[in-house]
Amino acid sequence: KSLADSRLADGLGKLFLEYKWKKRDIAVYYSFDSMYTAFLIGPETRSFQMLKDSALSNYYKGRQNLQYLLEGLLYQYDFVSYDQVSKGILKDYKTLIMPSVLSMSDAEVKAVNEFIKSGGTVIADLEPAGYDELACKRPATPLEQVTVLGSVFDDKDSAMCNAIAMQLAQAALKPIVTVDAPLPGREAMHFVDDDMHLFAVLRDPYIADDDATQTITLPVKGHLYDLRKRAYLGVTDTVTTQIPHNQAVVFGVYPYQVKALRIKMPPKVQAGTDLKAALEIVPSAGKAGKHVFHIEVRNPKGKANILMRRNKIAENGKMDFAFRIAHNDVAGTWTLRVTDILSGIVTEQPFTVK
Repeated sequence: KSLADSRLADGLGKLFLEYKWKKRDIAVYYSFDSMYTAFLIGPETRSFQMLKDSALSNYYKGRQNLQYLLEGLLYQYDFVSYDQVSKGILKDYKTLIMPSVLSMSDAEVKAVNEFIKSGGTVIADLEPAGYDELACKRPATPLEQVTVLGSVFDDKDSAMCNAIAMQLAQAALKPIVTVDAPLPGREAMHFVDDDMHLFAVLRDPYIADDDATQTITLPVKGHLYDLRKRAYLGVTDTVTTQIPHNQAVVFGVYPYQVKALRIKMPPKVQAGTDLKAALEIVPSAGKAGKHVFHIEVRNPKGKANILMRRNKIAENGKMDFAFRIAHNDVAGTWTLRVTDILSGIVTEQPFTVK
């Protein structure tokens, strides 16, 4: 039932696979060497042991808490490894956040300092790079102009959350969406294909059990659709909604309204041959973008089993569809039913199988 309610199997999942993540500007440092250093300098004496507030505990706790903290502020991020940092990946980001990065090689230090000199912002919970990659202690941190908070990242520390939010704002970073009243346990995501935008806001059932509503403002304005409810909301960039428990809301913003979904196909199909149909989105203006069609071929009893369902990509809102009618399929009036996932519009076309 949860899968059916989510509509993932009905085409929404295909949409998320085909649309790309909006580029993230925040990089979170993943330092494998720091894990070994944390174990060596801590009180642990055997494998899989982790004592409270030790360097090893902070290593894992800080990174996990940082994820919740950034997601709660409605930002997204990429993890970057020590090897990627050394090879210059930071040029693609505006802010680097370092959870318990105790160890860094000289190459990593050089790359981070170059990132800072080029205008990048670096935030750390604890003093970074106090050790090299072999866990040899340095006399002082070799990093320049890093904001060090002085305690392990904690998503439940409101003062720390506010401080990081201020740092991100000063770095000209904006959250994926903005809200009138922040609520715990929410996470926002942004997917894009040219000028077609998808936004998802979900909530963690282990953090949030409220029934509150909030007004969400999107960073782009256009023809707004609620993809879960299959509803058109008009030309706007705001929506007031309640996110159901353990669920998500999904919105699409496009430069046009979907006026119709057309099906062109023959009225009769011979058993043992292909049903062939041309499917096309009719936009209110301009050219249609990338759509996903959920297609069902229903027998005379109105049923379509799993073998009669397809989720198909329609580049520029168009695609040709073919479905083999079996030799032993029952004769009668069948139906081709197509749903446009981006708008919720459903079109049905009957045909006769002989």
